[in-house]
Amino acid sequence: MSKHPLATAAEGLPTVSRRRFLTTSASLGAAVTAGGVAMMAMPAEAVTPHDPLLALIQRYEAEEKRFNATHHATEEDAEADMEHLDELFFELRDNPPAATTEAGALAALRLTSNYLRFSHGGFEQALIAEVVAYFDGRA
Repeated sequence: MSKHPLATAAEGLPTVSRRRFLTTSASLGAAVTAGGVAMMAMPAEAVTPHDPLLALIQRYEAEEKRFNATHHATEEDAEADMEHLDELFFELRDNPPAATTEAGALAALRLTSNYLRFSHGGFEQALIAEVVAYFDGRA
């Protein structure tokens, strides 16, 4: 994994290193996951349509949780272990599938909001957090 900050979508926006995001967000994972599970819980008889974006985000969050729970004796061990997480990250960043359900769209907003919490910049995180709160209130 590169130690260089990630470029943002537009000039002048803040950057945050992936390592900082992963290590800082580890403690948030349980709270976010619990909230997401509660929001997405549906009756057993309901059929949930497949949402490729939601599935990719769930795979990314599971891999992130596994990575954060794994002890890495050296920086090199961590770098080697991060290969699959990197693949999922770059797929989300460079070629995300379309959301086909409200749950997928909200998961994308929630992941983005959590990621932006660790940037030092503008209003993006606050606005996205407000949108997520609005939709959470509807659920």
